[in-house]
Amino acid sequence: MSFDERPDEPDPGLPKEPQLISAAEVAGRWGIGRRWVYEHAEELGAIRLGAGARPRLRFDPEAVAERLGELVGGCGGEARARPRDDCDSDSLSGRSGAIVRRQARKRPGRRANAPRPGAGIGGATKRLSIRSPHVALPIPPPGDERKSAVAKATGEVKVREWKSGRGYALRFSAYGKRRYLTLGFERDGWTRERAEEELANVLADVRRGIWTPPRKGSGDESEAPQRAEAPLFGAFARELVAGRRGQVSESTTTHAEWALGHLVPYFGEWELGEIDIEAVDAYRQHKVQESEVRARAIERGRPVRNDHGQTLRPLSPGSINRTISFIQWVLSVALEYGHVAENAAVGRRRRLPERRPAPVHLDTTGQIEALLDAAAELDRDPDWSCRERQAIVGTLVFAGPRAHELCAMRWRDVDLANGRLLVGASKTDAGLREISILPVLRDLLAAHKVAAYRSGPEDLVFPTATGGRRDADNLRNRVLAPTFERADKLLERRGLVPLPKGLTAHKLRHTFASVLIACGEDPISVMRQIGHADPAFTLRVYTHLMSRDPAERKRLKALVGGERVIACQPPPPESVDLAAYELPILRILAERGGRASRSEVLAALEGAMADRHSERDLEALPSGPLRWQPRVGKVRIRLVGRGWLAVSGRGPGCEWELTELGWAKLRREEKKTKPDPPDRMSETDLAVAA
Repeated sequence: MSFDERPDEPDPGLPKEPQLISAAEVAGRWGIGRRWVYEHAEELGAIRLGAGARPRLRFDPEAVAERLGELVGGCGGEARARPRDDCDSDSLSGRSGAIVRRQARKRPGRRANAPRPGAGIGGATKRLSIRSPHVALPIPPPGDERKSAVAKATGEVKVREWKSGRGYALRFSAYGKRRYLTLGFERDGWTRERAEEELANVLADVRRGIWTPPRKGSGDESEAPQRAEAPLFGAFARELVAGRRGQVSESTTTHAEWALGHLVPYFGEWELGEIDIEAVDAYRQHKVQESEVRARAIERGRPVRNDHGQTLRPLSPGSINRTISFIQWVLSVALEYGHVAENAAVGRRRRLPERRPAPVHLDTTGQIEALLDAAAELDRDPDWSCRERQAIVGTLVFAGPRAHELCAMRWRDVDLANGRLLVGASKTDAGLREISILPVLRDLLAAHKVAAYRSGPEDLVFPTATGGRRDADNLRNRVLAPTFERADKLLERRGLVPLPKGLTAHKLRHTFASVLIACGEDPISVMRQIGHADPAFTLRVYTHLMSRDPAERKRLKALVGGERVIACQPPPPESVDLAAYELPILRILAERGGRASRSEVLAALEGAMADRHSERDLEALPSGPLRWQPRVGKVRIRLVGRGWLAVSGRGPGCEWELTELGWAKLRREEKKTKPDPPDRMSETDLAVAA
C-alpha cells in the first residue's frame, strides 16, 4: 500500500505532530558525534523527559535541521562536507552559541564515540571543532527525512575473531539509524575484498532507497545468522531483569539492579554487537579510574555524591568483577537469542585480580563456650526482650544453617526424638538436606521448645517478639551483634583471644564444619550436611582443623557430646565487698572509746579482716599500698553519708569519731548477734514441777 492509499491519513490542513527522535538518531542522521549532541542539547532545542541528573533527551528533527541551517547559513548549501575558501570565518566562529562538531578520526576496528582505555573517566575522545573557519558542517538539505538519511549513508567493514573463525560484518547508517549486518566466515568464502564489495552494494541500495533490513534467519544457511537490528544493551538488560522477577530471589534481583546502575551509564546506548573484548577491557579500566578518583575525593574531605546526597565510595576489585559477570550473563542470553556472535565478557583476563580473604570461623572450645555463655547472659538480662539467643547461636554453630534457612525453620522440621533437622528452605538443591542433631544442640532446642510461647508443627522456631518471621538484618543487629560484644568481654576476662573480626551468621557455618570434622566425620559427610556442592571449601577447613592441637580437638569433641569442659583458667577471686568493712570499723572505734586515727583503724582492720581478704585484696598496687586499703576510703565516705561517722582533719592522721547514730547502729547490731537468755520459771511453776 502506498503512502497516499493509507486510510488513516490525517487532514493536510491540520498541523502535524512532530516525531521526536533520540540523540543517537540525531548523530546518525546528520553525521555528528553523539557526545557532541548531548553537550549542545539546549542549542538544538532538546526536550527533557524525566527528572534527575541524566534525563532522556528527545529532539524535533525539523527544529534540529533548522537550527543547524541557521548556524551555517553563511556557507551555503553546497559547502557541506568540504572546506570553503569563500566562506566567511565569522559566520561560524563569531556567532554566539555556535555549535561545535567534533569530527572523529576513526581507526580500523574502533568506534568514534566509544570510550578508549586511558581516555579518562568518561572515556571521551578528542575531536576537531567546526569553530575553525576551514571546516564546514555537513548539513543535509531540509525535506524528506528518508532522502536526507539516504544522502548520508556511510559504512565500514568489521572484521571479528569469533570462536568459529574469522568473520566479516558491515556497520553502516541507513534511514537515520545505525545498522549492523553479519556477512559470514572465511570458511564460507568471505574475504576483505568481498566484504568491501558487499558494503558498496548495500550503500548503493541505501542511496536509491531500495535497501530493506533482512529478517532474522533469512539468507543462505552457510552464512552466519543475519539480523536487521541489534537491541541496545540498556533496554535489553532491563527487560531481562524485569522478566525474571518472581522467578528468582529478591536478593538476586537487587544485585542485578545494582549492577545495572554501574553498567547502563556506560553501555546503555551501545548495541549488543558493539560490546567486544576491547569494550569490556575499556569498561574495566574506566571503573578502576573512577574508583581511584572517588578514593582521592574522600581523602581530601570532599567526597563525590549522588543525586540523593549519598557518598559514592570506590568499588573493590570484587565488585567490579561482579559487574563484568553480569555483562557476561546478559551477553550469554543475547548469544542464545542470536543478537551477538560471541560472549566478550568470558574469561579470567576480563577480570581484576582479587585477594582471597582469610577464613573466619571459631575453631577453639574457649571461643564457642564464651559465645554460648554470652548468649545465656543476655537471655537472662531484663533489659533485652529476646530470650532465645542461646538456642539461635547453638543452632548456627552446631547445625550450620544459612540465615534465611534459620529464620524459616519451623517445629515440624525439628525431630528431637530421632535427632534430625530438616532444611527445606534453601537456595540450592544441595541445600535441601538432613542434619544430625548433636547432643549439645538437642539439649538447647529441647529447653527452648519448653519455654516457647508457640511450639506447634507450623509455628516458627525462632520468631520475633511479635511472632513474625525474622530476616537477616534482625538476626544480625538484634541477636548476633550484642552476643559477639558480650562474648569478647568474657574472653578478655578469661585471658583468651577475642572472637575473630568479620564474624557473621554465615561464618558460623564454617564453625559447624570444624565441629563435624572434630567429631570424626569424613569430608563427604561434612559437605552433605553443610549443603555444599563443591568440596573445595570443605577440604580447606578439613586441612586447617587437622593441623590443630589434638588436645584442642578432644575438648571440642567433649563439648559437642554435652560435656562443658572449661578450656580456660578459672576467673580470679573477687575482692571483699565494701559492706563487709562497715561493722568492723564501728567495733574498732567503739573499743577505743569512739575515737581513733585513720592509721590506727587501718592497723586494727588488717587483723580483723585477715581471714576474709582474698589474694586479690592483698595484691600491692603500683603506688605502694595493698589493694584493700584504698577501698576503706570509699567505706568511710559511705559511713559519713549515713551519719554514723564524723571525720576531722586530713591525711593519715585524721580522726574518726562515732556519732550518736553510729552508737545506735552498733547497739542494734550487737543485740541481733547476742543470744536471748533462757526464760525464768515462776515459783508456782517450780512447785508444780517439784
